[in-house]
Amino acid sequence: MHGEDGRAGHEGVPRRAAVSARGPFGTHAHAIVEQPPAAVAGTSPAATGWQLLPYSARSATALAAVAARLGQRLRRAGSGEELQDAAWTLQTGRTRYAHRGFVVAQDADEAAAALAEVKVRTKDRSGGAPAGSPPPVVFTFPGHGGQHAGMARGLYRLDPRFRADLDACVAHVRDASGIDLGVVFDPEGEEREEAARRSVADGRIAQLAVFVLEYALAKTFIRWGVRPAAVVGHSLGGYAAACVAGVFSFPDAVRMVLKRTELLLSLAPGAMAAVRLPEAELLPLLPEGVGIAVISGPDQVTVSGPREQVARFVEEHAAKGLETRLLKVPGAGHSSLVDAVLDEYEAFLADITFHRPAIRVVSDTTGTWADPEEIRTPAYWCRHMRHAVRYHDVLETLNAFQGCALVEVGPGTTLTSLARRHAELRWNHPILPALPHPTDETPDPKVLLSAVGALWAAGVDIAWPALHPGRAPRRTSLPGYPYERTAFPAPAA
Repeated sequence: MHGEDGRAGHEGVPRRAAVSARGPFGTHAHAIVEQPPAAVAGTSPAATGWQLLPYSARSATALAAVAARLGQRLRRAGSGEELQDAAWTLQTGRTRYAHRGFVVAQDADEAAAALAEVKVRTKDRSGGAPAGSPPPVVFTFPGHGGQHAGMARGLYRLDPRFRADLDACVAHVRDASGIDLGVVFDPEGEEREEAARRSVADGRIAQLAVFVLEYALAKTFIRWGVRPAAVVGHSLGGYAAACVAGVFSFPDAVRMVLKRTELLLSLAPGAMAAVRLPEAELLPLLPEGVGIAVISGPDQVTVSGPREQVARFVEEHAAKGLETRLLKVPGAGHSSLVDAVLDEYEAFLADITFHRPAIRVVSDTTGTWADPEEIRTPAYWCRHMRHAVRYHDVLETLNAFQGCALVEVGPGTTLTSLARRHAELRWNHPILPALPHPTDETPDPKVLLSAVGALWAAGVDIAWPALHPGRAPRRTSLPGYPYERTAFPAPAA
């Protein structure tokens, strides 16, 4: 077929051979085999980076056996490239069964150690969805607050396509506004780290950076096969949600975020405070000018208004035993102070081109499904900036949405934490962050790939080739399926 050096045949044509077999009882077989393609030289960052290894079985017992056999095999693996080949083989070369598990690891030893800890579980799949019924995925976009220097840096360095998307967004913002967000996402060196910290402390830069990151991260999920059935945002996150849903273009969204931030920063000094009290009980206690800005839970409310009035409210009611505290946030969003700029914002929005959403949107202003005609009007976005964020009502709406899976697409874990505190939602829905909390040292890619693995375990189809940018991985030899034996006793005589 070929020489010792394994090179292709005459003038680059691959070598082929025919193999025939004829059985004595009329069975005939004929196969043509071809030499494999030459391995591509070099490796991508993914070849030595984090890998997602999915596995499945027909029963919980068999699933544990699959994990054990796979772990034993990986202990003998060598390079990161070999681990990537193992991940690719599991992703594309195995039948998908109802009982599913996954491991995210950076090297073979880490993967083997995690697989060795897998125990027999009685629950079939993440979220409890029946086999063959993948849950609808909801992208939840957080607002201002989770930003930090170097957010998504791990993914930026690992995935060249995410890097290209984010760089394109940063370039557009630079051209449109003169603001350079680049240092925020991948600062390197002490000076750039300090510059990044100063940038995220600037409200104008921080809000743009959060929006841009959320938009690029959503594109990554969609490229990986995770397509949202619905989207929702929290305050600023509503712009990323609507942009992904097609309500307005990315360039128009950048203009809207810039103008919104400019107007909010021009307001009179304000403050916000967290109060542990139900909305109905809190309303009669609020002084004039102070209103409810956010409702995060049954007794989890944020109030907002002029700085002196909010500070006085906190001081007086804390002395009476009410659990309340001032928040370290600039300004007073969703308060009466916003009234002064609503006319200017509405006039600005007249130049924005709005469309019917292509994806369902939950409104964080009403807490219910957004009307597809109303959301494409300037009046809706003025109310969105002024009225309270009713996120607890959002969670009530999502709890009734067909066992959906919630993915927080943005920096931090604020919305993930709120959803996991919901009395019912946390038991019936996968709730997943895409990135770690700013104080969590878990690498970005591990958190992100764990979210993808959990979605796959819940039944969502993943576009596996997109997880391997820059290199075509190859199939490798892994243990086969551990078929379970059943003993049938002999019939009684």
